Amino acid sequence: MTKNGKTVNVLVISSSYPSNSDEFRGTFIGRLVKCLSEKGYNMVILTPHTYGDDLIISQGSIKVIRFPYFFPLPLQRLSSSG
Repeated sequence: MTKNGKTVNVLVISSSYPSNSDEFRGTFIGRLVKCLSEKGYNMVILTPHTYGDDLIISQGSIKVIRFPYFFPLPLQRLSSSG
C-alpha cells in the first residue's frame, strides 16, 4: 500500500505469533498480518522469542523479530507451549 508515493509500514506488537503454519498460537494475528501484506503493506511483527526459533525471519513483505527476554534462552516460557 502506498500513500503519497510512499510504502506504508505497519508494526504489530504481540505476545504471540505463529512460528509455522501448524501452530495455533497467535494464528489470528498471523492471518491479519498476511491479509495486510497481500494488500501491499510492509509488515513488521515484534514478538517474544521462542527457544529454538530464529530471532529474525523475513517472508516477502513480512518481517518477524523475536526478541529474547530471559537468559539463559532455554528458560524462556512466555511464548512457548512447554
